[in-house]
Amino acid sequence: MFKSKLLLSAVIGLSSLLAVNVSHAADYEEGKHYSVISDKATNVDIKEYFSAYCPHCEKAEPYVVSARKRIRSTEKKEYSFERSHVSFLGGVPKSSQKFLTSSIILSDELGKQDEYVEFLFHKIHKENIRLVTPEDIQVVMTEFGFTEDQINNEMVSTRIMDKTSAFVKEQESLVREGKIKGVPSFVVKGKYLINLSGIDSSKFSEDLANLIVYLKEKG
Repeated sequence: MFKSKLLLSAVIGLSSLLAVNVSHAADYEEGKHYSVISDKATNVDIKEYFSAYCPHCEKAEPYVVSARKRIRSTEKKEYSFERSHVSFLGGVPKSSQKFLTSSIILSDELGKQDEYVEFLFHKIHKENIRLVTPEDIQVVMTEFGFTEDQINNEMVSTRIMDKTSAFVKEQESLVREGKIKGVPSFVVKGKYLINLSGIDSSKFSEDLANLIVYLKEKG
């Protein structure tokens, strides 16, 4: 498994966090709280690289959702958020991971990505359902509510296949260049990789939200 133990230690044991307005006053340092991985900004404000198979991603999910809600409730500007389901974890065939990626892309087009990701986390990590083959994934897709046409036709459409290929190509490039070493990973504006071990574990969601806002405004 990729290096996400630091995140796990930061997340485990966190109690419910009080709602606090996002503050931009915190002093964040390059090398400690974030790394610069590109000199070119993208249109995506926050991009999360994750895997439904990753237990650390599953444990982090409630805090990530809380951070996103915090930003939306306190910031006047719109923040774009994108999930990129990775296909490079060990223990599951890459073809199956790519198939699951395609299903998550489709769920996003249907406006149900958050619900579907939560559903997948529950199936894999709470019910211990093994999603090893595309057929396994099709079963849970049906259970979630995808139609037969969506599973048999939309999933293999050129549109979804192209998006999946683009995700995989970008992920492989980031890993090859050593810019991403594990999941979950968060990149702001395509330039800044958040160092999750630098997040204040006593107020994880709040500090993560503050850092995202800081980096977006940094440009």
